[in-house]
Formats: sequence, structure tokens, C-alpha cells
Amino acid sequence: MGWGGGTKKAKGLCPLDPHQRRSLWNPFVLGEGRASQELPCPIPCPPSPRLKRAGSKSCALSGVQGRSPWPSFCPSPRLTQRILTASIALGLFLPYPAVAAGLTVYSRLDFAPAVGVAFSRKTGIAVRVRRPPAHGLFARIRAEGDHPRWSVAWFYGASAAVMLDRRGLLAHGLAAPSGLTAMGAASVPADGSYVATGLGLGGVLVMPKAAPFAPPATWADLTAPAYRGLIGMNDPATSDQGVSPVMAMVQAAGGWPAAQGYFLSLKQAGLHIYGDTATTLAALRSGAIQIAIMRSSAALRASTIDPSLRVVVPKPAAVLASVIVMAGHLPASERAAAERFIAYVNSPAALRIEMRQGGDDGAFWPVVSDVAPASAMPSAASLTPVMVDPAQSARDRSAIIAWFSKTIVGAST
Repeated sequence: MGWGGGTKKAKGLCPLDPHQRRSLWNPFVLGEGRASQELPCPIPCPPSPRLKRAGSKSCALSGVQGRSPWPSFCPSPRLTQRILTASIALGLFLPYPAVAAGLTVYSRLDFAPAVGVAFSRKTGIAVRVRRPPAHGLFARIRAEGDHPRWSVAWFYGASAAVMLDRRGLLAHGLAAPSGLTAMGAASVPADGSYVATGLGLGGVLVMPKAAPFAPPATWADLTAPAYRGLIGMNDPATSDQGVSPVMAMVQAAGGWPAAQGYFLSLKQAGLHIYGDTATTLAALRSGAIQIAIMRSSAALRASTIDPSLRVVVPKPAAVLASVIVMAGHLPASERAAAERFIAYVNSPAALRIEMRQGGDDGAFWPVVSDVAPASAMPSAASLTPVMVDPAQSARDRSAIIAWFSKTIVGAST
């Protein structure tokens, strides 16, 4: 007889019991992963006489084995339908459990996923890290424009942040962390459009310890005849890790377009260009080249993995920052969550994760003074580092990469 007091033996299913009809209740994202939590059945179900010993409950509408233990409770299907309708209507107005706003992070930094997981565990705010292909991060942000699908973007190079800000895509007024180092304080923008999260050297040299020649002392030395045909680097048009060394060399050569003559001299000296860091390092280990120009974090990791390699810092030592930015015009709850994440990435707990699980991005100087730099980083005091001007680099960045790709890469091997 179905819902009433009939004798049909098929097991009844309560449409209001989430343990029997889970599809009626929507799961939500909790913490860093996906977890389901369901609302309790809005109609209290008295314990069934048959299942009382087991501590179970039977549905007040369907009973157990298709039979209601209280036939008088559901005397007819019509009354049952009315009860169901009223109960479901009541359930629509019950508040859902509070859920923290989720964040979508665009980043190619190796440590970003691990930091996102740690932040979610600490705060209960869901973090989804998306890793676009090389150079795809900025193209994707520009393509999404005023309708961003991202909350926070985290990347290397403040000049890229300046370029995005000039398009009106970034929020302003982000708070800088407290206790900044001198270089950290020099990395704070006046409008708060980004927050620096680490400092590294835009370009260094990786070479075998057993190389039969003295290492170059300055960037200008690389054009000397002694290094002809021995130098290789990443293509900045295909490798995001190839952009920073180019910007460091532009800084050392007196800016743009003055640096064009310097790059042409390197080309005439047999400069080799490779598609990515792995290929450049493979060429170095095989002996195809003897000097690899790389970003400091990747170079220091390579020398840690392969003790036969050494890292040389030519003068001047150009310093570039990794930065984090927030999308403009976020809803209030999402902005609040993003601000918490941005503050977290410069915390001691997050910085330890970034250095230990950072891969090619884990060697840097923190911008805050209460956390020691990565052990592989050289002493900043011994280098007399020069901060690269992000505004000037942003103005010239696209032109530099386009010119380099056409003029230098086009005929290089």
C-alpha cells in the first residue's frame, strides 16, 4: 500500500532523510578539498519498535520495510503529500551551514599549491590553484578582463603586475606586511596594487666547477672572446623563467634600447638559445655550453641537485621580486578571503613551505625580517644588489621580448 499501513515488502525511502536520499542535498566546498555535508531531516523520526534495540530510526512517513509503525500518522497518501510539501517548503527557509568564500589562484610558482593547502587547513577557506602554461597566466588575465575568474594571481616579476594594473585589472590598497627588510620596503608600490612575497636575482651564471676558465666577473665580460660559443640561455618568448635574466641584462647594459648593442654582441659571440630551463641545463651537463644564464632560484636548485655545478653572480646583481595581486571588483566576501591569503603568504609558516617545497622557485630572500633567507641564497650584503625599476621594465617588457625573439633568437642555435 505504499506510504500507508500496507504490507508491501519493498524498503521505503524517506525523501527528507539525507542518509537515504542524498541527491536532495547539495554538497559544498569545505577547506582545501571537497566535502559533503547535508541538512538533517526536518521531520523528527521516533525510534522504530523493531529497530529500537539497534538505536536506528525509521521514517515517520515510510516506516520500515514499506510499513509505517504508526499507521494513524499517515492515514492517506493525500495527507502524506501535504506533509511532504509543507516540510520541503519549510526546509527551503532553513539556513545553510556557513561556508567561507572560496579563492581561485592563478600561479606558476612551484610552491603555490602547497601554500594553498596549508591556508585552507588553517582558515577553512577553499583554495583552487590554476597553473596556466608559460606566458599563459598574463594572457588569461587580460582575456578575462573585467569578468575575472580568478581571485589572486601570484608570479615572478613586479613589472608584469604594473602592466596588468595599467589595464585597470588589479585592486589597489593591499596592505604591505610588517617588519620589512630594506629591500622589502623598496618593493612596496605606492598604490598598493601588489605585495612583494620574495626577492631573487634576475640573472646569474651556472657553470661547471671544473671549467678551464675564470668565471665572468661582470655582465659585460660575457662578450669576451674567451667565452665565445660557450653561453646559453632560455628563450624569453617561450619560457617565463627566461624573462628575468633578460631584464637583468637590460638593467646592467644601461636600459632599453641601449641594451640592444649588448645582446647583438652576445649573438655574434655564438649565444645559444633554448626553449626552457630543463633544455638549457641539459645542454650545460652535456658540454654543449659551459655557461648557462638563469634566474637565481632555478640556478641554485640546479647546483644543489648537481654538486659539480656552481653559481656565479656577475655585477651588477639585479634584484627582482615575486609578487601577489588581487583581481579588481571582487565581491566583499571574496575580497576579504583574498586579503587573508595575501597576508598569509608572507607569514613564517607559509615562507617555510615556500622554501622547502618551492622547487625551482624556493630560493629567495624574504621581504620580512623575521624569517631567514633560503640557505642556498648568498648574502645580500656581499653583492651590492640593484633593484630593477618595475615601472620602467613594464614600459619596455613587451618590446624587449618581441625584439629579442625576432633579432636574437631568429638566427641563434
